[in-house]
Amino acid sequence: PEILFELDHFYIDGKVFRIESMRPQKNILLLKLDGIDNLNKAEIMRNKIVFAERDLFNLEEGCYFIKDLLGTEVYDADKEGVCYGKITDVIATGANDVYELTDGEGVKRLIPAIKDVIISTDIEAKKMLIRPLLGLFDENEQA
Repeated sequence: PEILFELDHFYIDGKVFRIESMRPQKNILLLKLDGIDNLNKAEIMRNKIVFAERDLFNLEEGCYFIKDLLGTEVYDADKEGVCYGKITDVIATGANDVYELTDGEGVKRLIPAIKDVIISTDIEAKKMLIRPLLGLFDENEQA
């Protein structure tokens, strides 16, 4: 969330709003937006989806937008041609994200997005290599 403090405006419902102030409060950000000067106007903004231009964000190496990860095919780094499916959801757990993979038959698997599991990610090729931890998938429990 700290990356949001670098922004000076957001878009809500297609309209640009300049940020006058912003501060964290527990697990949310409180914003004072230009033109939202009373409680009635603020209440209308509650639970709205906030947008910003993606090129305003300088992501660190190894960090990705969720939108870019969705649809990425996930392969075993050590077993040629073994595909576990595509990333269909990213779940924020607090400690680390968890990727939901869905294979061609609709079988879902969860993998932790940690360095011990994620070997490489190529966003442009939509390909990720992983090394599942022992016991993560049924196939590994027999090893």
